[in-house]
Amino acid sequence: MELPAGLNVNAKFKNPVAHLHVALYGSKQGALKWYQELCRLLKSLGMKRAESDWGVFYKHSSADILILAAHVDDCTVTGSNSKQVAIFKRDVAARYKLTDLGPIASLLGMRVTCDRLARIISFSHETYINSILAKFNFSDLKPCSIPMDPNIPLSQSQCPKTPTESALMKNIPYREAVGSLMHLAIGTRPDIVFAVSTVAQYGANPGMTYWEAVKKIYRYLIGTKKLTLTFGDGKRGLEGFTDADGASQEHRHAISGYCHEHANPNF
Repeated sequence: MELPAGLNVNAKFKNPVAHLHVALYGSKQGALKWYQELCRLLKSLGMKRAESDWGVFYKHSSADILILAAHVDDCTVTGSNSKQVAIFKRDVAARYKLTDLGPIASLLGMRVTCDRLARIISFSHETYINSILAKFNFSDLKPCSIPMDPNIPLSQSQCPKTPTESALMKNIPYREAVGSLMHLAIGTRPDIVFAVSTVAQYGANPGMTYWEAVKKIYRYLIGTKKLTLTFGDGKRGLEGFTDADGASQEHRHAISGYCHEHANPNF
């Protein structure tokens, strides 16, 4: 970083050091300073921070509730009373320049669909899936019905052992492809979490067997990219299923899994 033009500096200092009083946008300090400022603002408006997720704030008022989810400077607000939501946005706009995008349609790369009459909200990453398929030239792959082949267990023994084998992976974007899948796994596609976490274990020294496993996840996404993660008012309520397995992995550590569904699943 260079000192700005026009700043008067004592000539005896050959390498002057300046103290920056304003955090730069995009830096770690900038993100922290903005979060601290956001917390002060929301606290002054009577909102509390959820201890389970420091990006979520809420406020109870009689029988109503107001909820705000923040991701840096992108915020989504909802509540049981539309007047309270309008008042909250007015109060925030009085202190900061605010761009109101209206009813939510997209959020952090997700398409959001709301059906108020059916009391259903759905999240989809179809556009994101299409973009990463195009990025890694996987758009023409043949779709498959499962994200991982149970007949081909992955293990450390399949890592490259010779310079020739390592050279085959030199220009293959293994880590980038796995990283792009992680965004999906923690967002709208819990069905690929296990497969993604498995291939991610071999990022330090990936081989062609692992790369084929990554491509299989993308093949699965091609055939299921229109699936949505849906939350709604089911008649049966929420049902959960869980299981554990301690023999399928090389390390023999117990692995547990679970899934939930309601009366109107799209998943």
